[in-house]
Parts: sequence; structure tokens; C-alpha cells
Amino acid sequence: MIPAEFPLRETPQERSPDALDVPRSQRTQWNVRDSDGTLVIGKIEEDPGTNWAIACATRYKRPLLICNPDDPIAEKKVREWVAANDLSVVSVGGSSESSAPGIGDKAYALLSAVFGRGELTAKRR
Repeated sequence: MIPAEFPLRETPQERSPDALDVPRSQRTQWNVRDSDGTLVIGKIEEDPGTNWAIACATRYKRPLLICNPDDPIAEKKVREWVAANDLSVVSVGGSSESSAPGIGDKAYALLSAVFGRGELTAKRR
């Protein structure tokens, strides 16, 4: 159950009718659909969920950035992408911890650097 303080909705089903072979595909599709852009953090590999997020970004014509958190200018790239596309809501996805050990900490550090300093103001819808 999602806590009441978060204005989120659970998806009615686990898988999208368009991606029945991808776990949590409806959640991914809705996150991409309901955002202004999609940020994929990590290496693109044979991961059906990440590939589905990329396909959804294309389908919904959302700006897409695939970013390696080990890139020394990753923070700059994300900031420039957000600003250039005037993004308020960003769907974030990418490699899982099981397929890329340490990616969670790297993603958290990158997102904190980009969105946690106040240079980018979060807009509320």
C-alpha cells in the first residue's frame, strides 16, 4: 500500500497489455507516460524493463537521456538535459542492483547532486 502522503496511484495490473512478458511493465509505462522526460541511469543491457522504458519514451515522445553515472560529467549532462527540455517531472529507471552492483548508490548520488542543491527548482503539478 502506498502511504497516503504520497499522491500516487497503484496500477490496476502488473503487466501492460503491450508488454506482457515484462514484469512491472504497466508501472513503467504509466511512469513514462505521466512524466515530462525519462532518465535511464546505467548501461543499456539486455534488460527487458529498461528496454521497455526506452520504448515507452519513444512511444509517448518524451525526452530520453541514457546516462552512465561513472561519466565524470554525468551531473552536467543531466542538468543540461532537464533545462533544455524544461522538465518538471522525470521518470527515472535503469539497471538494477542485481545486474549492476553499486548502481543504487551511484544513482542516488547523481540524483542528489542534480536535484538536491536548489539550482533546479522542483515544480509541483
